[in-house]
Order: sequence, then structure tokens, then C-alpha cells
Amino acid sequence: MFVEGSSTLVALGEAGRAADRAVASGAETVGTFVPGTLVLQDGGVEHGEFEVREHEDSVVRRLEHKRERWPLSSALLLVSPKGEVLRARGERGLLRAAHLLTEAELAVGFTGLAAQALDARDAATCEHFLELASANGGGGPALEKVERGLVAKRKRMRAPSDAAVRELRSRATRVRAAAAQRAWAIREHLGGDASDEATHGLHKLTLELDPGHAAARQRVVDGLPVGVELPEGFDALEWMEFTRATRRNPVRRLRVSPADTDAEPSPAEVALVAATSEWRDDLVGFQSERLLIVTPLARPGAIARCLLLGELVCAALESIFAVESAPEATPPLVLYLYESKDEYLEQNANKHTEMGAGLAWTAGHYDLNAKISRIFLPEGQDAWESVMQTYSHELTHHWLHLRCPGVPALVRGKRDTSLPGYWIVEGFAGFIDEVRFDVPNASWETANPQSSRLDLVANASEKALVPWERLFGLSHRALMDMKAGAATPVDSSWYLGRRRAVNWRHQFYNQGATICRFLFHAEDGARRAALLEFVRAYYSNEEEGLDVEKAFGLSVEELGKLAVAYARGV
Repeated sequence: MFVEGSSTLVALGEAGRAADRAVASGAETVGTFVPGTLVLQDGGVEHGEFEVREHEDSVVRRLEHKRERWPLSSALLLVSPKGEVLRARGERGLLRAAHLLTEAELAVGFTGLAAQALDARDAATCEHFLELASANGGGGPALEKVERGLVAKRKRMRAPSDAAVRELRSRATRVRAAAAQRAWAIREHLGGDASDEATHGLHKLTLELDPGHAAARQRVVDGLPVGVELPEGFDALEWMEFTRATRRNPVRRLRVSPADTDAEPSPAEVALVAATSEWRDDLVGFQSERLLIVTPLARPGAIARCLLLGELVCAALESIFAVESAPEATPPLVLYLYESKDEYLEQNANKHTEMGAGLAWTAGHYDLNAKISRIFLPEGQDAWESVMQTYSHELTHHWLHLRCPGVPALVRGKRDTSLPGYWIVEGFAGFIDEVRFDVPNASWETANPQSSRLDLVANASEKALVPWERLFGLSHRALMDMKAGAATPVDSSWYLGRRRAVNWRHQFYNQGATICRFLFHAEDGARRAALLEFVRAYYSNEEEGLDVEKAFGLSVEELGKLAVAYARGV
């Protein structure tokens, strides 16, 4: 976009084109320079008076005795001092430019505060602001001058007064708030024409810089689902994630009905009452199309992440098994989301003795008896990335146990743990947990070229693998009794010099997932139907359907060798 200072539209850029050339333009732009800030593709940020010259494919800055030019293809964003977007190279470019502009402003602001701390002879605060300036890409003569001054004056530094420190910290808050307001002004100027990705990104950037930004916080409140009440002093970033998730997957908040009500409780309400009685009395329930998440209302961002990934995993499984939409009366899959790892262990360690001490090493598990997925999410987005695989694995167990199509109603959810063929349970969940789930775009891809499970099977020696005949014959109960065996180092095809020590217990999961991946993808999916039928037979407790040779037309050794060859070829 290119607008004049009054925000009158002058030119509109076509998003997605290489240089984002204007597709509509007015003659009044010729020879008109406007004050602003230009953000370049290489990360540079320039200030001054600029003119966009479409006919020359350039943006020009007016200097006293000359003109500076940049190709339009190198310009990500041109923005006025008030935050009006004068030109943006597509919305993704705008978002990147907003981050670059914010970093540049913070670097300048923190460098200035470091200089003030130096003048106040406050070495610790000076170093603090220098670190913040550097972290935001700061450098150049101004920062170097402060660094030299700190070295020269360090011996004459003195302990600053508390009031001086408070004042400098207050100024730092104002620096961040000014950068936040710039991001917010850009967001507001975009209005309703921008994509959700752009507006959400700028909204998030605003709150990261200034968690108390009044307008940004109010926008979060305005987007809440009906019936959700915010606690005092709420974390706006966490709730923004929640509101975004519930726009994509609408939820209904459940409450425990009064004891004297005549209304018949729904299965979800019954599940919430049961959780409240066995766990804690401040739980809330959020029911989406397929899930019921029961949790304390402390981490709405975690609820959002579970909701989005959980719905996506269920949608992927429905697609794989060609399941039509479930009837409205179908009870949701129940997930207990614990506030912390300590609470997860405290609530589950004595209830699930079949897992033994291994529970302490998990981020979650599917409780076969209670028919509940129990997980906790570590703090932070990076931590969430690390447990996505666990969550999708356990939810696959959950979905297959209660939703696998073709399973007779009399045996659904009543798995026989003495049946052979348990490899299909862990193998299919291991296959799904390495599906590439793209949560922001609500899509998935089953062909993952960087599968650690395939890697550990492809590079393992014969000795490091569970013998195929034994693997295919194990029941759930027998696996629990199986000795893990000695750990064997296995090389990686991805990382030079990296090895992992794996035992038979590990390889049981990896080999099962490799078999499933092979049967699903190899030979253009010719064996896929047989794989899905084997899954159905297991969850239907049909032992006659679990004969590998009859099911796939291959001996156990032949199937194992083909799967290893497949893993080596991926």
C-alpha cells in the first residue's frame, strides 16, 4: 500500500508479487516526498523523506544535496511517523518488517539509556542496557562509544541511588511501550483488510513489548467466547492464543450443574463432575467438536495449543480411516490437562502402576482403564514443540480405542491385553506422532522425511533389533514383562558423528512405527487398506485377523526386511 499523510489511498500493492508493484496509482504521487521510515529486505532501517517511483521501480530518499535510491524489490515496509502503512511488500513481509523496525527502535533506545547510565556512573545498569541493545541488533558508533566509556570509567563508578535506577528502568519501559505502540498503530492501520496472520502477529508483538497495552488487552477481551470470564490481572498473551484457537474451533464452556437441577447431564458434564471429585474443585471444561479439555483455568495458552493440535490429530485420523462426521451425541474424547509436571505426577503416580517408574519420564499418557488422556505442558512455545509428539501419540491411542471405525459396539473400549499383535497399537501411534502437523494452517503431511524412528531402524544392526517373529507375536501384557536388553549405539543418517543408545524396548516402538509407515506409503499405498484392517481387527479383539502372513501376504521375516529397506530408502 502507498498512502499520503492523510491516509488517502494512492496506490495498492498486489500481495505475493516479487516486487509488490502497485496495481493502482495516482498522478499526485509523482514528485511527492513524505516523512517516514523504510525497512529493507536486508534488515536495514532508514529514516527521512521518501517517494515511491513506480515508473523507475525504486524508492527514493531526499537528502540535502542528493537522492538515495533502493529497488522496490528491496523495500519491505515504508511507514509514516504515525504508523500509517505507506507501502508493504505483502503481509508476511510487513510482519517481518515490523519486527525489524521494533528491534531497531529498541536498539537505539537501549543504547541511549546505556549512555545515561554511564553518565550516572552506574556500571551494572549500563551493562544491562548494552546487553539489551546488542540483543536487538544494536551496534555502530553510538554503542561502541558507550562501551569504550564504560571501560575507561569503570574504576570511578559508584553505586547509584535507588531513585536513579528506578528512573532508568522506567525509561526502559517507556522505550518498549513506544515500540509496542508503533506495532499497534501498524496493526490498526491495516484494519479488516489484513489476514489473520498479519493482525495476530502484530497484536502478539505489541503485547510482548508492552503486556499492559490497554487497547491490545481490550481486543483480547472482546474476542473471548461467551461465558468465559477473565481473572484479574490476566496474562493477555496467553488469552490471545486462547481466543484465536476458539475462533478456529468453537468451544463451549462447561460448568458443574447444581445438584437440584432436573436437567439430564451430558456425557461431557458427567466427565467434568467426575474430574472435579477426583482431582480438584476449581476445574473448568472446554468442549470443542471432538474434545473435552478439563483443566484449571491457569494456562489458557496451553488449552489453546492442546485444542488446536488435538482437533487436527482427530481430523487426520478421520481422514485416514475415511470416517464420516461423528453423530452429535458421540461423547467427546476427555483430556486432563495438568497445570505442572509435579501435579501430573502427584495425581497419576499411584494410579497407573503398570507404567512403573516410567511415568516420571513422560509428558503424558493415555489411561486405558479410565479412557482419559492425561498430559501436562511445560512452559513456553519451545517446550510445547518438544511434547507435540507425545500428545499426538497418546491421542492416537485414545482415538483408536474409542473411535476406530468398524469395531463392534460390544467390544469398543474393551481391549484384550493378552492378544498378540500389540505392535500395531504402538506402531500406528508411532507413525502418527511423526506426521508433520502444521497447526497454524490446520494441515498435515504423513510423509515425514526426517523420521527418527525410521533412522534408528535403518541404521541398527541385526543385534539391535527385536527379532521380527518375536515382535509380531508380543501382546501388551508380554511387552510389559519383556526385558529391555542392553543398550546398543546406533548411528544417525542426519547428523555426522551422532549416535543414540537404544534397547529392545525402544526398538519395539521404532520397528512397529516403521512397519506401519511402510505399509501405509510403500507401493503407492497398495497395502494401506490391509494395514487399516489390521488396526480394526486388533481393536475388535479378533485374534484370527492378527495373523501377519494372512493379513499382508508376507512372512514376518519378509515384512521386516522390506520395512528396513524402506527405512533406508527414505
